[in-house]
Amino acid sequence: MTSSVIDKIKAFLSSEGIELEAEKFLTVVSNVYHRFEAEQYDVSHDEIVLGEKYWQSTLASIKELLPPKIRVLDIGCGTGFASEQVLNAYGSMVESIVCADLSPDMAKQCRTRLEGRIGDGAWLAGSIRCLRKAPRFDLVITNAMLHHVVDLQELLTTVASLVKKGGFYVAGHEPGAAFYKSAELAAWTKRYRKYKKIKGMFSAGRWLRRLGLQPVPMDLDVETNRILLQMGLINRPLPRGAVSRLVDVHVPPSSPAAPFWGEPGLDPTELVRRYMRGFELGSMATYSHIKDIGVQRSVLWRRLERVLARRWPLEGADIIFAARRVA
Repeated sequence: MTSSVIDKIKAFLSSEGIELEAEKFLTVVSNVYHRFEAEQYDVSHDEIVLGEKYWQSTLASIKELLPPKIRVLDIGCGTGFASEQVLNAYGSMVESIVCADLSPDMAKQCRTRLEGRIGDGAWLAGSIRCLRKAPRFDLVITNAMLHHVVDLQELLTTVASLVKKGGFYVAGHEPGAAFYKSAELAAWTKRYRKYKKIKGMFSAGRWLRRLGLQPVPMDLDVETNRILLQMGLINRPLPRGAVSRLVDVHVPPSSPAAPFWGEPGLDPTELVRRYMRGFELGSMATYSHIKDIGVQRSVLWRRLERVLARRWPLEGADIIFAARRVA
């Protein structure tokens, strides 16, 4: 799976005349993109908050299987959402947390958010490879991170090596493969986005932005391309949508015209079976059966989504799962 993804990305970069090694180029793109995103992440990604109750129910389901005091590792910590969920769920059980992110800007945001709540905390801006010889953790967590990773085998093998026997790995807010295979859920998502587009044509915000009376949201693709041009890593802007797909590798784009090289969503059963030897998949939940956070702002559409969730409980666009190391 992974080799075909990286091969596709390498072919694309070659066609764009990019000479930097693919892995290094992807790291630069991710860091630049997240430098801008860190400034507005919690505001622009309010769909992350939708997963809070699923984090709490998942953590509650494994609490009795954890020791009285736990060491936690948060990989791809972002602004600290997942670590905050653990602190909220476990309180004084948490002896220490290590928060790691490739983006220094994200790690800084995480530290600002959590520093006063962690007695023994550490923040790492860089690869988790340096933790391979560290003592193992009782709980390793990621949130909205796996879909950014090209080499899932390397990451999940490393994660597995960092979990104590009897410990857990919890991955939250990842794109569910089952959702992207569902023609009916895709059709409802398309219907909602058409409705939202028509409604947006008459919104006050649209006209205020056009009149220059309200700021236009930052276009992360445009800003990232601008910095890559300044750095001399590209000779021309990457095609529309390419930057986002190089960052969100395994999230299929909403437009079929946009470039895409990753897997169409992730399957927890397959991830654990393939890459996490000695682990068993435990609890799993899905949500967002219409793939748009705007659904939550409409009573009618919110009710419809609940109907879809009852009909297809395991086919939501977003998934969270827990896997336990048993050997």
